[in-house]
Amino acid sequence: MVESRYYRKLSPENIVHYKSEHTVKLRKELGDFEQRYKAWIVWTIVTPKDPIERAHVIEFWFEVAKVREITPFRGFKT
Repeated sequence: MVESRYYRKLSPENIVHYKSEHTVKLRKELGDFEQRYKAWIVWTIVTPKDPIERAHVIEFWFEVAKVREITPFRGFKT
């Protein structure tokens, strides 16, 4: 997710402080992207019919979260 084009176009300072028309548009696109991403993650969890397969998907997302936790993005502390 952090490698997406939206994150590459915005610095942390611009996300929080800068309010140009371009930055506002990018922040909106970033928010839309994050909503789609979250929906996709939920879909990957609830779609499998087999509970064991669902458990494997959840374990996968926990592993992704662990990796993300040890590699902060652009100076943001998670």
